[in-house]
Parts: sequence; structure tokens; C-alpha cells
Amino acid sequence: MEEFITHKEFEKETYSCRNCNCSLDRDEIENWKCPRCGNRVIIKISNKHNDNYILVRVLPSELRKSDSVFLDDSNFYTVLGVNDQFSGERIYANLEEYGSFHFKDTWINVMWRNNEGVY
Repeated sequence: MEEFITHKEFEKETYSCRNCNCSLDRDEIENWKCPRCGNRVIIKISNKHNDNYILVRVLPSELRKSDSVFLDDSNFYTVLGVNDQFSGERIYANLEEYGSFHFKDTWINVMWRNNEGVY
């Protein structure tokens, strides 16, 4: 079972809050939540191939089945199931086309789903 960095910050990230309809600076964000309303910060990124994505950063305990997790190999993997029993500071998940993965990072990059409320 490999480990990738799942909390990577990208060059030229931009931050916003959908609820407040505002842009945010990195230095005003704590725990990846809007300082005004407490909703998850929306993070816009571009990868090395200039593909654009919208992410949120969640804690391992907030990971849900069907989330798309962005791993350090520059790919998204769909969460098929989450083992909600922590082993130390790790949570285990089964990822489609990847297999079993354990998350030990504080924050996980997850693709934001437009059709859902903010975490």
C-alpha cells in the first residue's frame, strides 16, 4: 500500500467562498474554512497540464464514499468505501482503479461537487 501526499498546495491557487460570494487570501484562511461564514473554502487550481479543477480540503474523518480524491500522482480517484475506524492518525479507503489507500495527512484534496452543498 503506497502513500502519496494528499494535502499538496499548488502554485497559483485561488480561494473563494461560494456562500459569501467573496475571494479570500491564503493568509486569512484557517482550517480551510471561510473566516466570515465557516463554510469550506473553494480552491481553484491548474495542474502541470493546465487542466483546471475546483477542490476543497477535508480532514480524513470527513472523507465520504464517492468523493474524488486528488493524489500526488496528479490523478483523481473515486472513493468506493471508507473504513471509519482510525488506526493511529490514519483512515483507510478503497479507491477505484487504485485499491486500498491509507490517509495520514492532515488535509485531503477532494474535488468539489457542484451539485452539493458546501462541506
